[in-house]
Amino acid sequence: MIEICTIGGYNEVGKNSTAIRIDDEVYILDLGIHLENYIKYTQDEDIVIVEPKELMRAGAVPDVSAIDDWKNKVKIVLPTHAHLDHLGAIPYLANNFKAPIMCTPFTSEVLKGILTEDKIKLSNKIRSMSANSSFQANNVKIEFIHVTHSTPHTVMIALHTKEGIILYANDFKFDLFPTLGKKPNFKRLEELGKQKVLALICDSTYAADSRKMPSESIAKEMLKEVMLGIKKQACCCDYIFIPHCKA
Repeated sequence: MIEICTIGGYNEVGKNSTAIRIDDEVYILDLGIHLENYIKYTQDEDIVIVEPKELMRAGAVPDVSAIDDWKNKVKIVLPTHAHLDHLGAIPYLANNFKAPIMCTPFTSEVLKGILTEDKIKLSNKIRSMSANSSFQANNVKIEFIHVTHSTPHTVMIALHTKEGIILYANDFKFDLFPTLGKKPNFKRLEELGKQKVLALICDSTYAADSRKMPSESIAKEMLKEVMLGIKKQACCCDYIFIPHCKA
């Protein structure tokens, strides 16, 4: 039996989280914050301790009470990349689950940095696995598939079950000219497409717009042009010095 619970991120930009139950095993993919709601809630100077239940009420983190019945069945928490709308709720919610956190090395370091900076302790172990790797977790094989995005070490996650494959492709960009790392692993995606894929969970923020998202390399050149323009203006400025006059 396979069930998919859409905890958060399906009708807003933020607090992405999906739980997938495969027989008696549950895997949580992403635990992110809703940045705008989080800032609104935490900007109050009187708030010293951030309570998870209050954050859920404020709409700042996913409402994991939706999977209360599954809580003891959670095997692993799997953030796909280092953006806060996919990772940022882990410090507040991961202790609800007696399960390790598995992510790519860069994502792991970002998470550890957040925990250190905010002085938060998790009982969950944080483990890392490289993109284009896989491991067997109980009755499910978990595979990380490299894909480009605006942060390094982003992956799609394939859950290989005895019934077929569930592919979680939440945030990604098919960038043929990435500024960091390799191109997306199109070959592996093509191979998976020839197998039995039960479900594709896919996010596309601008799905309604008939336009192509430019490469990060274009954004890099645009930023370079802006920065060089600023430097040129700074170098060409005229400075007028007025000597101090004594009466």
